[in-house]
Amino acid sequence: MRSLCECDYGDAESPEFLSEEKRRARKDHRCSDCGGVIAVGETYVHVSGMWGGRIETYKICSGCGSLRGVFGCACFGELKSEIFEELHETGDLPIGDFGALGAAKLDEMLAQFNAAHGEIGED
Repeated sequence: MRSLCECDYGDAESPEFLSEEKRRARKDHRCSDCGGVIAVGETYVHVSGMWGGRIETYKICSGCGSLRGVFGCACFGELKSEIFEELHETGDLPIGDFGALGAAKLDEMLAQFNAAHGEIGED
């Protein structure tokens, strides 16, 4: 399967350090990939790292986490835009086992894409 994301880290090809851990939300957070709410009690992935001398943190909801695994996306905060770009350019996405959370998140993203750009395949 092809990787959907092509990360451009600028001068820093890869992070100087990277830490990922699963957490349970004690307060509401916003997903760095889809912009959706990570509600109290939901699990999410907390990512922190240093790129180009700058420390950054990201919170990834479970649905986007499932999609990342299928699409091979390593660009934190870019999954939704990468999916939209792929749909706009090719009208298609890689096939994979998204799992229930990933499939629901992808359906949500496809609905947003269709609302903004018209149904896939329409002229």
